This record gives sequence, C-alpha cells and structure tokens, in this order.
Amino acid sequence: MIPRRLASALNGALAEAPAVALLGPRQVGKTTLTLEVAHSRPAVYLDLESESDRAKLADPELYLAQHADKLVIRDEIQRSPQLFGSLRGLIDAGRRQAAWAIEIKRGLAPKIERGFHVACDDLRPEKRLVVYGGSERFPLAANVEAVSLCELCAELATA
Repeated sequence: MIPRRLASALNGALAEAPAVALLGPRQVGKTTLTLEVAHSRPAVYLDLESESDRAKLADPELYLAQHADKLVIRDEIQRSPQLFGSLRGLIDAGRRQAAWAIEIKRGLAPKIERGFHVACDDLRPEKRLVVYGGSERFPLAANVEAVSLCELCAELATA
C-alpha cells in the first residue's frame, strides 16, 4: 500500500471532531485513504451505491447508535442526502460539537461544489475549508476559506 500523506491529518481530525467530511474530485484516493485509516480502529464501511448498504440505513439512528463505538464510513453519501439530518441529530445529541468540512480541489482556482454546501448546512461544521493547489489562504465565501494542503496539515496538527 502506498503511504498516504494525509492519513495522519485525517486521524487527527477524527480524534477531534464527531464528523469529518472528506470531499474531492473523482479518483484521487478518498476511499483508499479512509479504508487505510479504518484498518487502525474498529470501523464499519458502507458504500451507499450498494442497495444492501443503503438498506442497512433504513433506520439510520438505530443503525448508527448500534455502531456508536466505531468509525462509520459512509462512501458516496451524496446518494443518500437524507442521512445528513440523522448525523446532525446524533452529533447534537451529545457528541462534541466541533466538526470540520474539508473539500479537496485539484486546480488553482477553487470552486465550492453543491455537495459541500449541503454537508455544511446539515452538519454545521465549526470550520469550512477548501484545499486547493495554490499557496495563499483567502476567504472563498461566507465562513469558507481556501487553504493550501500544507496549511491544512498544519492546522489539523494544532487543532
């Protein structure tokens, strides 16, 4: 397996926040990274493109409560946007309130995708960052900042 540079940053974010969203373009290694991190702890992986995995979430509060002691990875969550409300409810019901939403972009001109806004509206993260290939940090929208990958790693290390 190729060592992933963001694995330690993702582990750090998971240690600090009740929910971490890993967003980015197709085929950049998001699923590979999450599965690598999942090998180091008790975890459940759900691929929401799979009908059987979607069926497990027919009652999301019950299913997630049964796995509250595990890292629950929901891949392709945009296929089931109704889950964001359940996640928010579980977070609000007693978990720590700090959450980050991070979107990874490949180019130098960052643009916020619709899914990022949907996730942020439902999860209400404390920080909203879009990672892009440049080196400057700047506001991208209300409560959303564009940051470099190095700056994201530094921020996660101090969080």
